[in-house]
Amino acid sequence: ILSTFLGFKIGYYIFFLAIIIGTIILLTALILNKVKKNKQVPFVPYIYVSFLLISILIK
Repeated sequence: ILSTFLGFKIGYYIFFLAIIIGTIILLTALILNKVKKNKQVPFVPYIYVSFLLISILIK
């Protein structure tokens, strides 16, 4: 939906940036021992929060 409003290129730029930021957040939590290695952590909420943050910062 966001790609429709902002264009294909910017939409994918935001999407991949959100994945990278979500990965950094999870790795930081793992390094700081906030999340155990054997525990399954849902990745989608981190991507969604990063996606919203990037969308707000771009506007």
